[in-house]
Amino acid sequence: MADMQNRIAELIGNINGRKTEDSMAATYLDTPDLKELLSIARECGTDPESLKVSFYLYDFLSEQYESMGRFSVAAEHRKDELCSAVALMQQDVLGGDDVKDLVNHLLRDRNYYVDDDCEDVKELVSGVLSEEEISQIFESCLSRRRSLKHDPIEMTQEYLDVIDEVEEKIDNNLTYRGLGSCHEIWNLKFTYLLEKGIAWKSPAVLNPRVRFD
Repeated sequence: MADMQNRIAELIGNINGRKTEDSMAATYLDTPDLKELLSIARECGTDPESLKVSFYLYDFLSEQYESMGRFSVAAEHRKDELCSAVALMQQDVLGGDDVKDLVNHLLRDRNYYVDDDCEDVKELVSGVLSEEEISQIFESCLSRRRSLKHDPIEMTQEYLDVIDEVEEKIDNNLTYRGLGSCHEIWNLKFTYLLEKGIAWKSPAVLNPRVRFD
């Protein structure tokens, strides 16, 4: 357990150490470390201490992928985190408020691209939250699914398989970093993804009436 904890601390230290004052988001450089953390999380057992580790790791992974704009991946890890949270709550280790906050995050991530009623999430928490609590969370979250459109192609494995390479090329070829640079980033991203046979649409294209800085 000590060796595992030391390795977790080292990997998280690597990821946090790459962050800068200008950006606290994870990047393609962090993907190998994130994948190793995921492997560790999946190897955790079902005893309370192991569940605490997996709960913490899935929470960290979800936050990093959210910061990268990879919300479909974040949603997968949020559900894994919720499974750990439900098990911890059943063992009286975690409180209901923690589970409710997590459900809110998961519903938001799952509805980032497309409408998803998340019936599997409702079923998962039915044994630890009351029907009233579940109804309140779902009605609140699903009534305001999203304000902007994002291309659902970002949910596909085809996209996820190449996005690290694409983001590295963007990083190496970006000529300006600052206010308004999102437009050059999106143009480069469109070009490099198209080279991979992926016809991606930027937020600017999908939301023509919105002004992006």
